[in-house]
Amino acid sequence: METLYQSLVCVHITGGFGGLLLLWVPLLTRKGGRTHRRVGWAYVTCMSVAVATAFVMVAILLVDPLAAKPLRRPHPPEEIAVIMKQYRAFAAFLGMLALLTFVSGWTGLTVLRHKKDPLGMRTPFNLGSSALLGLVGVVVLVMGLQQGIWLLVFLGPLGILTGFAGTYALLYPPRLNMGWWYDHLGGMMGTGIAAYTAFTVFGAQRWMPDLARTALFPLFWIVPIVGGVIASEWMTRHYKRKFGDLPGGRPSAEDSGRVSTPSA
Repeated sequence: METLYQSLVCVHITGGFGGLLLLWVPLLTRKGGRTHRRVGWAYVTCMSVAVATAFVMVAILLVDPLAAKPLRRPHPPEEIAVIMKQYRAFAAFLGMLALLTFVSGWTGLTVLRHKKDPLGMRTPFNLGSSALLGLVGVVVLVMGLQQGIWLLVFLGPLGILTGFAGTYALLYPPRLNMGWWYDHLGGMMGTGIAAYTAFTVFGAQRWMPDLARTALFPLFWIVPIVGGVIASEWMTRHYKRKFGDLPGGRPSAEDSGRVSTPSA
């Protein structure tokens, strides 16, 4: 089990790191162009690998954490209990990010198939996955409050907001000129937020362990979450103005044409 778990970790890191590098190409290139589509699908592939391996890792840690990460020396029972709690807290963090990445990415992709029919997104799977994300966010928040793990306290509301807001949007889709585009942009930005949060948290612990023990450590996971949410909101409002979905915006055929070609 330990060998399997470590292999999953290696594949997970490889996929996630590839996604971190590729994310910026679709964001910065012409929307709907060949580069946007091709690199975008490469990004989706990398993140799919990261999410799939994360789910398996979480399952292993929840079922038998000491088999995946065995202790190298004897520990008293009270220490083992603390270690088990830490392993499961890590599983909650990883699972929350994996589910957030999956739901955001799935929404960002499938909305491309329903550009003219937003109600087509209202499937049992989409509703269930969004609601599940919200419920898992509640569990993670409660777990963080009970154990004093501020990372989970901060991450839980993100899952709650994303999950339940997504469920509401599926039930009552807004009537916007380019609603599918905003959902696509927000979904893919959501995957990037999750990826960079994981990278900064794990990277800080691995490469700067001393700094990770200081009061500055929360910045490693607060910055990508807050920064990513602000950037996503700013970009969405920018395109809403451009496409006439905000007061003062002026839609143009040229602007709409630039983002009308992507397909799933």
